[in-house]
Amino acid sequence: MPSFALVAEGITDQVVIERIIFTVSNSILDDIDDEADIQPLQPLRDVTDQSRVAEGAFGGWERVREFCQTPERLEQALEFNDYLVIHIDTDMCEHANFGVSLSDEGQPVTAIDLLDRVSAKLKDWLGENFLNTHSDRLIFAIAVHSTECWLLTFYGRTEVDKCRELSCFTHLERNLNRLDRRIEKNHKSFSDISTCFKKNKELIASRKLSISLEAFISSLESKLTPRIASMD
Repeated sequence: MPSFALVAEGITDQVVIERIIFTVSNSILDDIDDEADIQPLQPLRDVTDQSRVAEGAFGGWERVREFCQTPERLEQALEFNDYLVIHIDTDMCEHANFGVSLSDEGQPVTAIDLLDRVSAKLKDWLGENFLNTHSDRLIFAIAVHSTECWLLTFYGRTEVDKCRELSCFTHLERNLNRLDRRIEKNHKSFSDISTCFKKNKELIASRKLSISLEAFISSLESKLTPRIASMD
């Protein structure tokens, strides 16, 4: 199975993205018994699966930006892995240090346009040299506006909930309460909740409801599918 270095905003984002990578990899490369090898590089986790990033420090997206702007860390990430997956949410993209607008002439931009803008920003952080050398091994996981929105595509009771892009954690919590389930922002809780994407059929249904989830899965597929031909 392929190996992935994973850079994400937070621990809970890591869990969701890892589950999606496992499922998509197993679906495409189903003739291989081993699961995908995923190495979380940002944020790092200790033995209790707690983030090593101190409370009150930089926000998760700022840590992602810092990683992307450090050539040595980028090269190390690909030295021992086939692919580098970079996750970022769009909820803070209007921050001055992020610099991506959510509107255009007073009107909200579409999810597709927002993905294009944030993708361009990530490429700007990574730099031309890195992109010219490694673009074929790079996968963006850009969530509009958070990975909780991806989970809502499964747990949402109504079509409106399933397609939400704002306040997704709050609505995810409400929908889970309806199912007598609880959610907390930690590794264990999200590991349990993200099992909704353990089967490819659930992921297929969810990707139809979220443009940003579809974009991430399509990017994964576009990188992994050629591996089939190379192994024939």
